[in-house]
Amino acid sequence: RSLTAQQKRNVRLLAAISAGATFSVPGAGKTTEALATFVCRAKPGERLLVIAPKNAFAAWDEQLADCLPSWGETFVRLRKSAQIPLQLRADPRFMIIGYQQLARVREIIAGHLASRDTNVFLDESHRIKGMANVSTDAVLGFSHLPISKLAMSGTPMPQATSDLLPQFRFLFPEIAADETNVVDMVQPIYVRTNKSELGLPEVR
Repeated sequence: RSLTAQQKRNVRLLAAISAGATFSVPGAGKTTEALATFVCRAKPGERLLVIAPKNAFAAWDEQLADCLPSWGETFVRLRKSAQIPLQLRADPRFMIIGYQQLARVREIIAGHLASRDTNVFLDESHRIKGMANVSTDAVLGFSHLPISKLAMSGTPMPQATSDLLPQFRFLFPEIAADETNVVDMVQPIYVRTNKSELGLPEVR
């Protein structure tokens, strides 16, 4: 698959930094951007863990097959708590897990990330919001372990600026941020393709 001009622009920035975000509108191809970013960033032997809603699992499988057909890889779905340790011992290159399941096996996932060079991508990253949320706690609990990170959302601030804070803390846990400065902090490390760039007809 060939990248669009907007995707090339976005990947150029994201591939140059170890932690960033793509906040492009739905339909802009964020999953394709993410896989291209992984290809550009990753060194041989590095792995990719995607944390995503369960209804997005099929899309990641399809995009991996379409974007990297010569690799012959598939995502290992980490879905059953009792089976996940065995799946991880097989050391898959591509893994995907849901937010709710992640909260149940956070220590197992953290241990795996601590022992492997792994890139972690958050699909629909706005789902981690509120500091008393179990998914947020799980993600932020190991945010210092991945070798690179990507946050992906078409609506990074669905309700308030505070929704952006956990996403930024996932990307840069070592940097202090709050509601007064998080928007400024995010500016240099995110990309966005907007609706006008997609050339869509006006809504009627």
